[in-house]
Amino acid sequence: TVTAHFVRRSDEKSILIISSSPLTGGTTLGSGEYTTGQSISISANPNTGFYFSAWSGTGFQESNLSTSQILLTQDSNLTAIFIASSYNLTVTAENGGFVTGSGSYTHGSSPTISATPKTGFSFAGWSGDGIENPGIPTTQVEMSQSRAASASFTLKSYKLSILPEIGGSVTGSGTFTHGSSPSISASASTGYSFGGWLGEGVFDPNASLTTVDMGQDRSISASFTPKEYELEVYSISGGSVEGSGNYSYGSNASIMAAPAAGYTFSHWIGSGISNPLAPITNIQVSQNRFILAVFKFSDVSNSLNAIPIKSNWFNTWMGNIYQSENGWVFHYSLGWLYPQADEYGIWVWREKLGGVWTQNEGF
Repeated sequence: TVTAHFVRRSDEKSILIISSSPLTGGTTLGSGEYTTGQSISISANPNTGFYFSAWSGTGFQESNLSTSQILLTQDSNLTAIFIASSYNLTVTAENGGFVTGSGSYTHGSSPTISATPKTGFSFAGWSGDGIENPGIPTTQVEMSQSRAASASFTLKSYKLSILPEIGGSVTGSGTFTHGSSPSISASASTGYSFGGWLGEGVFDPNASLTTVDMGQDRSISASFTPKEYELEVYSISGGSVEGSGNYSYGSNASIMAAPAAGYTFSHWIGSGISNPLAPITNIQVSQNRFILAVFKFSDVSNSLNAIPIKSNWFNTWMGNIYQSENGWVFHYSLGWLYPQADEYGIWVWREKLGGVWTQNEGF
């Protein structure tokens, strides 16, 4: 029996090739040409944002160690496996809004974060490191480590304009934050009363002092109405009057006095009269008014010592007469006369007889 024995040549060589997966995950040491059968030291060094996971291949003493030994018995290809690091991104919101974007992200990624303000708030900005644009509500974060991003919000401010109409004054205009309830007030001028508020957001439109819900810009106006006053125009005797009624504050009411037969208008008694001596004049209405028209006997009635009997009839020293509004007088015996008084007596004109002067003592 013949047995053949082989001995490895001391100059036999083997090639060791070491690569990285992924290529950007790290670097390796140990590639080269070595004497076959030699134990070779190998190492894997992860780049920033990666960590070593394991070796892929055969012949390792410890495949999970980044630095290990391999017995090179033939040409070999080894791979160092690297895994990207993952970081936590924590996104929070201060009072006034909502946020999205929290999670775990791999090294080098740029996840999106977003902030949405609640009603009445506006986005103010992001705080934290690695944020691409802190001034806009939707942006990205560069994940090279664990990150914390916080969104801040501010209350919106609104303009409140309080507008008066004729008849009063108002207070309360200004700038106020969302959700506030500033007070507004209206004060009626003399002769006016508060009529109500016009506009949205007023708590009690019928109250002169109330509040406004500031959910947006507001424009509120106050209305005022003139007060109504009574004007009573009257006479005791001697004529008729017109003008009584209810009038708005500040209006000019016309009043008129018409003397009855045998009378003449004398004057008005009362306040606010434009011309107390004119039978037709105006009253400035600023309160309740009571106006008296005063009539007096006409010169003819005075000269005749007239005493009223009934409508237009008078008892005189000439006898009973009827005085018409146009100045003519009817006498039972003499018929229609047109009298004109002078200082001492009275002229009486009668158709076909002409004028005759007479007085009490000689009639």
